[in-house]
Formats: sequence, C-alpha cells, structure tokens
Amino acid sequence: MLGIRFQPIYSLIDRQIEAWEILSILHPDLNHEHYFASQPDDVYMNLLYWQLHIIAKMKNKRRYYFNIPAKMLCSAQVVERIAVYLRQGIVIEIQDPYGLIQLSPDERKRLYQNIERIRSRGAEVWLDDILPEQITYLTDEINLFNGVKIDKSLLLSNTYGEDSLQGLISHCLARVKLVLVEGIENIRHFKLAEGTGCHYLQGFMWPEQKFKLRYTAVSDD
Repeated sequence: MLGIRFQPIYSLIDRQIEAWEILSILHPDLNHEHYFASQPDDVYMNLLYWQLHIIAKMKNKRRYYFNIPAKMLCSAQVVERIAVYLRQGIVIEIQDPYGLIQLSPDERKRLYQNIERIRSRGAEVWLDDILPEQITYLTDEINLFNGVKIDKSLLLSNTYGEDSLQGLISHCLARVKLVLVEGIENIRHFKLAEGTGCHYLQGFMWPEQKFKLRYTAVSDD
C-alpha cells in the first residue's frame, strides 16, 4: 500500500464537489480489482479501519465514502469495530452487488440488522457498481440503501446504450433517495448523466488528491 486517494464526488444539485471516495494507492504493476479480490477478510477489515482512522484524524465533518464486501458487512464484529468512526457524512458502500445477490437467507438477515446498526450511528449505507442485469435479483434489496452508484460501464462500454442508463436510473430513483453515476470522464458524459435525474457524478473528469502514506495497523484502543 503506497498511500490513499480522494476521488471527488460532484453534486448536480449544488454544482460543486461535496464528497470523496476513499481509495488506496497500490504499486503500478498491481490491478486494483484483482488484488483486492484475492485478499482475505482481515486485510479488507484492517484497510477499512485504517482509512476511517485517517479521516477521523482530519477532524472535519465532510462526506466520505468507504468500500466493503457484502459478506463482511454480515459480521457484527466488523460493525462493532468501525462503530467509533461512524457519524453523519460517513458512507459505507457495498462494493460487490453480485456478492450481495449470493448471500444466504441467514447472511441477508444479519446484513439487514447491521445496516440498521450503521444507520443508528448517523452513517449511511450505499450499494456500489449496479448493472442492469442485476436488477432482477436486487429489487427487494435496493430500497434498503440510502443510495446507489451506477456502474461506470454504462457510460464507458459499448455494451449499454443511453436507454439502458436512463432505465436503470429511473428504476433506482423509484426505490432509493439518492443515485450517483460513475465513469464521468468528459463533458459528453457529464451532459448525458446530468439529464437522467441522478444526484451525483463521479469520475476522472475531476482530479483526485493523492497522499503517500505508509499503511500501518491501527489499534482499537
């Protein structure tokens, strides 16, 4: 781990940057998705705790998004450990919709309980990287979340058209309060997403802030 990245999130309502997603800086030779997919739960947990700790030390009340796999959020121990850092403006986002879809009934029950525990601390829970083909399996779950993020491939891939983007956003808007579109890289993406009724935009159109920080384990004390 070479440091931490702050990826801006733009509000279409207020026409300004209003939040940041907290991401890791890895060695250039590593693929982010492949690297984290191969890591055990304790690596995810320690990284999340480290990121939350850094934000807490900044002593501001701004809005920040943090990633976690669906299966990990089924654990009461995970929520207990991060509870000290939860507040209004902290957003925990489930990064793998397919992981959510694959949960057992018992795991789903525990997940729903933990979502409520997180909300009781003033924080929010979002679902990240939604695709049109997942909606059939997620209809009953989407309304559990404060917001959802539309996967960047709806803008950046030839697989989907403008109708797919609008249809997915309209479906989500009927079920959640807030919708964010990822993958905004230029003014064409901006204008297209702006006309869909979503609330937030995220992508490389806005420069990230990067800080070189040495990853260290954080004590629970």
